[in-house]
Amino acid sequence: MNKHFLNSLVNKPIFQDKRFILSIFILFSLTAVIQQILLGHLNNYYIFKYVYYHLIEYKNLYAHYPDLYFDSNHYGPFFGLVIAPYAILPDWLGVGLWNLTNTLLLFYAIHKLPLSRKNQAFIYWFILLEFMTTEQNLQSNPMITALFIFTFLMFERKKPFWAAFFIAFGGFIKLYLFLGGAFFLLYPKKGKFILSMIFWIILLFSLPMLVISPHQLIIDYQQFYQSLAEKIIEHHEISFLGLIKYNIYPNIPFYEVMAAGVLIFISVYFRKNAFHQKTFKLLFLSSVLTWSVIFSPGAESATYIIAVTGVAIWFVVSEKNALNITLVAFAYILTVLSPTDIFPHYVRYQIIQAHALKALPVTLIWFKIIYQLLFTDTTKNYAWK
Repeated sequence: MNKHFLNSLVNKPIFQDKRFILSIFILFSLTAVIQQILLGHLNNYYIFKYVYYHLIEYKNLYAHYPDLYFDSNHYGPFFGLVIAPYAILPDWLGVGLWNLTNTLLLFYAIHKLPLSRKNQAFIYWFILLEFMTTEQNLQSNPMITALFIFTFLMFERKKPFWAAFFIAFGGFIKLYLFLGGAFFLLYPKKGKFILSMIFWIILLFSLPMLVISPHQLIIDYQQFYQSLAEKIIEHHEISFLGLIKYNIYPNIPFYEVMAAGVLIFISVYFRKNAFHQKTFKLLFLSSVLTWSVIFSPGAESATYIIAVTGVAIWFVVSEKNALNITLVAFAYILTVLSPTDIFPHYVRYQIIQAHALKALPVTLIWFKIIYQLLFTDTTKNYAWK
């Protein structure tokens, strides 16, 4: 893979036609739904669906219900309202619309990025197989990716009230979307953003009281916090921590790694004179998307649509030199393709999965992003015209 090959590929009109690309994404989404229905693999959707039913029935949202699904829920009470329009439908229709919603949100978010049609096309094609992986798992991760991007876009448009909405909305679904608040230091109207965050947090926190009592809501949030604490203790899977744990130091303390990650992440704030630069802001978006996955204690293969989107954005705004092309190719092979049958079963499970190697390319790229944010000339525009 070289820059001339990549350039010629994304120059072909068919590969830039968004109607064609969208049809492919919808086809992949619906294919994933049909496949999982036929196989009877709707477990993740059932976890989501019963957040709503257990919420309105005053049941523990985080208990195990082996008669309904295996594993347990880690989504907040507010998610019960988000999933409600799908949960009340027949399963085949609810799961189909759920996947379709995730598809359209992600597609639209990338479409609205301040990048040329050519660069957007590269992102779509680069993430397509990773998108299929998460769609087969019926996950909310495409929506989460879109919410991160919508947050960035609202800040870009000087609309901190709506940036705060997307952060709070996503944060009450998956807690790490509160990381989207990291954008606010790059933009003006900080006071308005903080007041808007307080407003949206209070409103969305309280919204489940439309269907349950205030007392029950407090109980639900206490149990939510406990479930997240248990998840941190029990799961250090496909992440930077997993790379260290499974390959170098099995007893690595989670909080020390997280603290180091936070310090490195926020180090870029020292480069205040670059905050107004388009490339800097897009690189920062890439950092947020990748960091949120590689430092998540519960990161799974299906979560990587978030990080892979970050990798694709990083690549299109970066210089197309040998190192960056090698890194993006490495990410495509080891991160995107590793869950597929291209890799033999033994390699997939006994080597890549057992050693959390899916996280390796994204981790290397995140450190490269931090280097670029701190030390390179971000006034230069390396994106394809």
